[in-house]
Amino acid sequence: MELSARDHEIVKHYINFWGQPSTIFNIPHNYKTAPAPVIVMEFAPTTPDQDWVYATLGASRTPLKDANTPKKDKRQRRIELFIYSNERNTELREILTRLAIYPFEHNTFFAPHHTVRGEKSIVEGSPLTDVLFQLPYGEPNEFWIVRHNDSSHTHILWVIPIYRSEKELVNQRGWEALRDLFEQQNTDTSDFRRSPVI
Repeated sequence: MELSARDHEIVKHYINFWGQPSTIFNIPHNYKTAPAPVIVMEFAPTTPDQDWVYATLGASRTPLKDANTPKKDKRQRRIELFIYSNERNTELREILTRLAIYPFEHNTFFAPHHTVRGEKSIVEGSPLTDVLFQLPYGEPNEFWIVRHNDSSHTHILWVIPIYRSEKELVNQRGWEALRDLFEQQNTDTSDFRRSPVI
């Protein structure tokens, strides 16, 4: 598939912050309402203290349905997703692809603090099943939104794998309650075999 101008702008955006991708996975799917294909780009760490990064390209080709946006507001919600991992794990291309497709298949949208209940482990051997979407706090503010030449923009959302109990905490008491526990316990959210904080 030939990349659109918007796609190229997102790729350039990623490279500006993470360097050249080490691997690019082109992932076809059969979901008619979702953009296809979804591409997942893998970025290797450039220093020992950095994580592997996996990021989508393609979800932003189609705007999401956002019930909170007034009909007279012509702005469109477009997103791409990324996840940090403390080790190389190509299984993450599947979870990112499923998440990129999800809002189109369920006629919904993703925004910071939203959660999704999973049915199986994020990756093989992980006790984490659910995910939380968050602003990319670990990146500079300039990273958070891609401003396109056609005056549209794409929000970049951080995917954080979490336990079911942590998802319930977010749903009941808000993201801040989970964030505080992460900070108190010095939680490494890029470790998919970490202990629960609640």
